[in-house]
Amino acid sequence: MGTKLQTEKFGDENNLPLYIEHQGQDGPAYLYLDTRDGEVYCGAKHPACANSWGIDEHNGHVRRWRVPNNLTAQGYNDMLSEEKLLSLLERVYDGAEEYYDGNNYRTRLSDDAVEAEEEVEKFTSEINQWGVDYAYLDVWDANMWFQDARYADLVKDKESHEEAAIRLQKTARSENVYLSLINIEKALAKLQQDESSE
Repeated sequence: MGTKLQTEKFGDENNLPLYIEHQGQDGPAYLYLDTRDGEVYCGAKHPACANSWGIDEHNGHVRRWRVPNNLTAQGYNDMLSEEKLLSLLERVYDGAEEYYDGNNYRTRLSDDAVEAEEEVEKFTSEINQWGVDYAYLDVWDANMWFQDARYADLVKDKESHEEAAIRLQKTARSENVYLSLINIEKALAKLQQDESSE
């Protein structure tokens, strides 16, 4: 494998580095290739702008492919280390050419690069469609996860909701489940309120 590509890896991360939730909606995650410098990385979009395109994406300089948003850091790193994937991305990079169209600088691809880009799409689609071969977490709503629990069973004496959320998130993580801290805190507040009104 050549060294033309610069792959950006994630550091040690126990949870989901690309899972973004807002008002009950989760945002998409993407694999990106910058055809100008060969940078390869994964990133996420906020749910509110999930369908937006950046100017560099619009002009073809940055190519993107949808990937699962529930991989762990190790899962993304393993995917970004796949020789087959990197070989395809290098073909896209090698076949990219920047040109001026009279208004903007854009990037076009050679026939081989277009073919490789389609193969990358197949590669990432199989991950999305058939499940992942990389480390991931099941995303749960905290209200569902704690549905049979009592408030006193979840929050220790003199423990704040924030402290409890951190502890409960770690516990869920040990069962391969991801609960967002905000979601846990909201669930605890609701449970406390519901029980106080009984």
